[in-house]
Amino acid sequence: MLWWLVLGSGLYYMHVFAPSTAKMGKMGVMKYLGNRSDDPDLTGMGARIERASLNMKENFPVFVALAVASIAMGQGANDAVILGAQIFVLFRLAFLVIYALGIPVLRSVAWTGAFVGLIMMVVALLGVPVTV
Repeated sequence: MLWWLVLGSGLYYMHVFAPSTAKMGKMGVMKYLGNRSDDPDLTGMGARIERASLNMKENFPVFVALAVASIAMGQGANDAVILGAQIFVLFRLAFLVIYALGIPVLRSVAWTGAFVGLIMMVVALLGVPVTV
């Protein structure tokens, strides 16, 4: 689980820094490095990246709480919890790329996939038996 928590954290920072990179491209490096009291509004792909970043900031704390809880409960090696974490991280990566590219239906599929990963983690931590 710790590995997926580290990968998820890296992905989180990708989401955090991606809008800044878009702003730097729009402003120019020197203005970006200065005291920015008048950041430009992003449009197009930059705006979509910014919205994906805000969405990650809403969802990542839930993932962290579940991952830390799994470790604290001695369930960090639980296959079902790890599978949920893997699904969350991979679908969130897909979400960032798909949202940036502006693909509407796949964006919703990627968001839902990540949410399913969180639900899988909760179900596994609660010890609910799941048969497939």
